[in-house]
Amino acid sequence: MSTTDVDAGPIPAGLDRASALDAGVRRYHIRRHLVVAAALLAVSGTIVAMLWSKRASDIEAAEITTRNLARVLEEQTAFSLAAVDASLSTFTTLWANLPAGRRLDDEAMRRLLRQFTLAGSYTRSIYILDPGGRMLLHSAGDISDETFDDREYFNIHKASDRGVHISEMMKGRITGRWGMVLNRRLTDPDGRFAGVVVAALEPAKLEQAFGGLDVGPRGRLSLRHVDGRLIVRAPIA
Repeated sequence: MSTTDVDAGPIPAGLDRASALDAGVRRYHIRRHLVVAAALLAVSGTIVAMLWSKRASDIEAAEITTRNLARVLEEQTAFSLAAVDASLSTFTTLWANLPAGRRLDDEAMRRLLRQFTLAGSYTRSIYILDPGGRMLLHSAGDISDETFDDREYFNIHKASDRGVHISEMMKGRITGRWGMVLNRRLTDPDGRFAGVVVAALEPAKLEQAFGGLDVGPRGRLSLRHVDGRLIVRAPIA
């Protein structure tokens, strides 16, 4: 059995003003972290020579269709994650321009976190970590006693401003469920590291989006981290 893999290219982004150009920049940065791949499994077995030409033509057409579908999914996923990144950028702007005493109070900030969480297609929760990796605010309201200063995404931003970053798949310290996070560095008005704002993404929501697609009995679609690790596959089985 032969397998033809079609890579649609990596996925997300960065956004500080609501313009079409800015949204495009976000989607470009998101693509640096994720890859939508489409694969078409070829029919195996003995093929009569006179049918080979038609078979090759059918496979080529199927590959083109599958490749186009992967591109559409790439764009849709990039748009959704760019919207999540735009929400995170709201907090980076607040932290960079206002000292702690002039920001919204904690309850107003939690309402804003909840609002952005509900608006995100793939978002499970959004939370804010202080410079020591301790949780300051969470969209669900409850604050965990856990510290996150050992997480890769936290230390990446602590070292320097890397813009938007998407983590690898990891087990949630609070929920115990697997997922990944979209995150940005927080910087105070003096330019010092002030923590990280984190959006936890829900793989099940991605599975729902991918699982509703008909890719045929021998087709499959997958969303992978840029390092190659699988995030979502359709069909799931």
